[in-house]
Amino acid sequence: PSVRGAIRLDRNVTLEADNTLYLRFKSLAGTGLTVTIWGTTVSPVLTHLAPPTLSILTGAAGTLTATFDGPDHAEGSLQLHSSDAAVARVPETVPVPAGEETISIPVTAGSPGIARITATLDGRSSMSHVAVVPPPTQVVGLAPPVLPLAVGGAGSLTVTLRASPSEDTAVAIAAGDPGVVILPGEQATVPAHAQQVAIPVLGGIPGTTLVTARLGGTSA
Repeated sequence: PSVRGAIRLDRNVTLEADNTLYLRFKSLAGTGLTVTIWGTTVSPVLTHLAPPTLSILTGAAGTLTATFDGPDHAEGSLQLHSSDAAVARVPETVPVPAGEETISIPVTAGSPGIARITATLDGRSSMSHVAVVPPPTQVVGLAPPVLPLAVGGAGSLTVTLRASPSEDTAVAIAAGDPGVVILPGEQATVPAHAQQVAIPVLGGIPGTTLVTARLGGTSA
């Protein structure tokens, strides 16, 4: 039918990843057609934060992974919060590149404890817990390297740990030849919150022997 003046036709369509628009019309000479297409930006949708619990040693670094729904979203900015920054620190924001389905979130461990990390984007949130644990107690030294002893004479060896344990810690001690040096027993106890303990020894028969201190797979 013949139409005079301007008319407006609105159509709503669902856009896919790739779209093709076809227009077919007839017009009289001197008439024109204006096509305007409006589109909305698809924001990234946060689906989850993984792993649910991340364990890190004190002073070390770890990584959380945020996952987003759909590969065709626009860029965004992920907001991050730690319930205890003294335990686990995260950046305040991490950019989400357009189309990325996952991004990595750096985590820095502080003092031992548990912190809750919350990631938020456009009102959606997901959480993970970070458990910061102290490094395993290790033997790092037995001094002095050489201890001269007279037969029947007394001396002392010192065991040193890498870090102070939170409770009394037993260190296994042994002499290669127990007749040459007499130890007070098979264990020496490092007191809680201390890094060293002195081991009294006595000289036995003349000779040379090796004394070893062992703890959790480490020795000196």
